[in-house]
Amino acid sequence: MKTEAKQPIVEPVVRAHVEQAAFLWMQRQELLAADPADPLALGRVTDRLTANLDGVSIAGVAAWPLILGQVEENTGPGELFVAGVMAILQRDEVRISHVLRLSKESPDAEAGLRGALAWLAPKQTGYLVRIWIESTDPFLCRIATAAIADHRVDPKDRLDGLMRHADPGVRAEAYRLAGVTLRKDALGALRQALETEADTVARAQAAMACAALGERSATPVLRSAAVAGGSEGLAALRLAIGSASMAETRDWLGRLFTQDATAPLAVRGAGMLGDTSILAWLVRQMHDPALAVAAGQSLLELFPEAGTLDELFSADPRDFEATFAARFGDDLPLLPVAARVEAWAAARRAAS
Repeated sequence: MKTEAKQPIVEPVVRAHVEQAAFLWMQRQELLAADPADPLALGRVTDRLTANLDGVSIAGVAAWPLILGQVEENTGPGELFVAGVMAILQRDEVRISHVLRLSKESPDAEAGLRGALAWLAPKQTGYLVRIWIESTDPFLCRIATAAIADHRVDPKDRLDGLMRHADPGVRAEAYRLAGVTLRKDALGALRQALETEADTVARAQAAMACAALGERSATPVLRSAAVAGGSEGLAALRLAIGSASMAETRDWLGRLFTQDATAPLAVRGAGMLGDTSILAWLVRQMHDPALAVAAGQSLLELFPEAGTLDELFSADPRDFEATFAARFGDDLPLLPVAARVEAWAAARRAAS
């Protein structure tokens, strides 16, 4: 990416690039968090985001009044993502400090800076990460550790100190780092964290790292994290299912299904087992407003081709029983229509 303008910029064009980049990054984050993810849609949005960031980068320092104007209008993660990318690329210490100050104000804003560090290549961010990871400021150390984990860079001898850091946020990212870099030598510290870690988020990250390293003793913690939900709930559920035998997992999901609060989790987990023979059972769950979302997600995981058939899903209340309107009101999400899915399944069986 170029960072110096060769000629005066056309402000409306650059402004559009700035606004679109912020919007597309948010859209990309939503697609990354989608359950299950749509790789084709993600690829299209990523390409558009890259093109718009290139447009901002070509404008160079002349784009900053437009970038800062957008940040002042809405200090959201998308806006800080764009500002962070450009400040880091241009190695502008003043603007990097400005982005850091704004990022500290809320977790949402921080996500933009973390996104910028994850988007850029390690060779572009290394000059900052090497300084921040040694910082006495827990925020900077946590951001740097997260960046290393996002790029799966092995921190070598530094990992042990990060896992023993006084700040639970740093420890959580360090445990994640141990898992994504497959540091089997960290298993002892991770096992200890399962027993002694007081912070629930950090403990969940230690459990997920253990699972990534083949450690089955983390299953109870993973199950607790899955039931608790939160940002790591889905990942914990998937790892919990993969860390125990099929019989043990089916028994656990069966117990979850008997409780109203955890029945949706059981339906979603069923789709992670890879057993396509549960399709008829999933269709039955689609009649229940409390379980329809999870049933649709499991359908798409087991049968990705169903995602290309728009008629199987609807957000029109007229396509559902009255109980759906009672639960969702006017904000009906895109849900599987049980009768249509059943007919599709029958046609699929007949064709096979």
